[in-house]
Amino acid sequence: MLSSLLNCISKIVAIIILLYLSFEDIRYREVSVYPFLIAIIVCSLLTLIGYKPSGFELILSIIENIVVAIILLVLVLIRLKGLGDLLAFIVVIVSSPFLEDRFCVFTPSFTTLFYYVLLFLVLAIGNLMYVLVKHPAEVRLLRGYEKIVFPLIARPILVKDLIEGKKKWWFPIKICGKRSLFLDVNVELEDIINEVKSAIKRGCIHSTEKIWATYGYPALPLITVAYIIALLIGDKLLVELVARILGVTPLCVG
Repeated sequence: MLSSLLNCISKIVAIIILLYLSFEDIRYREVSVYPFLIAIIVCSLLTLIGYKPSGFELILSIIENIVVAIILLVLVLIRLKGLGDLLAFIVVIVSSPFLEDRFCVFTPSFTTLFYYVLLFLVLAIGNLMYVLVKHPAEVRLLRGYEKIVFPLIARPILVKDLIEGKKKWWFPIKICGKRSLFLDVNVELEDIINEVKSAIKRGCIHSTEKIWATYGYPALPLITVAYIIALLIGDKLLVELVARILGVTPLCVG
């Protein structure tokens, strides 16, 4: 009973702090590390006091959590994700570190990562539908792989809206023939504006033109939503997906 209570409290603490940080991320695209540290310390202490599995279940949980942490660390090192994203997943790991009810194969952190990717796929499909309906002329002008990739991750944006700050958090993925499909999280908004202004001065684009730009989605709200979905649904979808891919019968249902 006490272990279940501590487990529940740990998850509540994690969700409350992640929700707070999500609102900060939406407003500023920058958050303090201190709330992360508070959540990590509190949840770690609760985990140490509470129930811990043994044997294969413990080993599998540790391996999966390490894999998730390494994936996020690599993304941070190549500047595709920020430190806040890594810290958010560490909060998930320490608040829900082990296989438990609804999680028979994949840990909550691994399942959260799955739903996090799934949410981005949903956003990409939604963006594709929007672009095909609202900007069919611009799509027809695309060539090669751009015709497939650009409508999934970007939209045509007026250049003048970018330099005037009307399209905040939109980042060009192609300027003057130079492509950049991956958003560097360390790039400042002022740097983007200066780059666009420089391109205008060089004469390769005009302020009345449209260029393809991708939106810098705040990651923390998506991670938080993915974590909540994982806690509510468990690893059932992921287990069934992996089983279908491998052509085997699911080991269990989360």
